[in-house]
Amino acid sequence: MLFFSCSEKAKKSASENRIIKEQIVSTETNNSDDPIEISQQEKDFNEFLESIKTFKIQPIDTLEIDYDFKQLEKYKIGKNIIQVFKKDSLNIDWIKINSNKLTVENLKTINPRVDGNRENMFCNSIQKIKLYNINKDEIIFLEFTSHPCTGLGCSVSDYLIYDVKNNQVNLFGNFRTVNMDFYNFPINKKLNYISTEYQGDFHGATPIHFISRVYSLDNKGKFQLEKDLKGKEYYYEIITFPNEETKEFEYKRNWF
Repeated sequence: MLFFSCSEKAKKSASENRIIKEQIVSTETNNSDDPIEISQQEKDFNEFLESIKTFKIQPIDTLEIDYDFKQLEKYKIGKNIIQVFKKDSLNIDWIKINSNKLTVENLKTINPRVDGNRENMFCNSIQKIKLYNINKDEIIFLEFTSHPCTGLGCSVSDYLIYDVKNNQVNLFGNFRTVNMDFYNFPINKKLNYISTEYQGDFHGATPIHFISRVYSLDNKGKFQLEKDLKGKEYYYEIITFPNEETKEFEYKRNWF
């Protein structure tokens, strides 16, 4: 995770890309290597993001996968076997986890990836596999990117989360963000996950919203959007203003 810090207008485009790439953005220095002054709002937001990290759950095993095109890829993590079959060099046909075969064309994101829209799985290259042991259940986390990537497709990620005990699959999609961790927030005794939606023009012509919502794993192995006692979503939102000279960053949240 990175931290947020504004810089002079000339660096705004690069800074925007960093925000989107890692969800929380980093402190920069100017050309004289002097520290950039950040606002109290930015300091507060950085502290809030730091507090989230204290609830992060660590995997019991992780596989980092280098790209190497094969029609059938096979990986083992713990006692679990993951297979990925491609019908051609650009498209995955199916993913098999142990004995459960998942047809990619039937997979759709739980969260809205962009502007309120749930989408089909987009990416074609598995990059990371993580294994978690949660409440006597195993959870497999698979990260997918695109290879080769072109244009806006380079900023898309798919995260497939599999509940082994329930043989249940969950797909989350992201654009210009990275959501790769599980949490144990004190809102329930369930496994929690944060997924982020992108709202706004792809080229920065309008303010851009990154809305990060909390989801919880239910007893059937499906992730559900988490809400407070008043029925409001738990979320935090970053708003950036690429084309404004005097306003660069805002945030808001409904948290526990």
